[in-house]
Amino acid sequence: MKNDKITVSVLFFASYKQLLGVSELNVELENGAIIADLCRKLLENAKNNEKWQQVFASETSLKIACNQTLCDPDKGLQQGDQVAFFPPVTGG
Repeated sequence: MKNDKITVSVLFFASYKQLLGVSELNVELENGAIIADLCRKLLENAKNNEKWQQVFASETSLKIACNQTLCDPDKGLQQGDQVAFFPPVTGG
């Protein structure tokens, strides 16, 4: 029987780690999910939490890496992938 679910490891860095109060969690998704699906699920699961909404309300403000390679929200996910979220880098 084909497995229709995958589990990915999600990491949070820098101010996201402090803001959300978590550095890592595992998330179960439908097979064939993309990073945008992961973002929607994280936002949906924390719909009453303003801090999570602040981070995930706009995918365009997120820096995302999958398996230590920067990527876009339309990147497909596979069982065991590691997805990391970073705040946008600013400097001067």
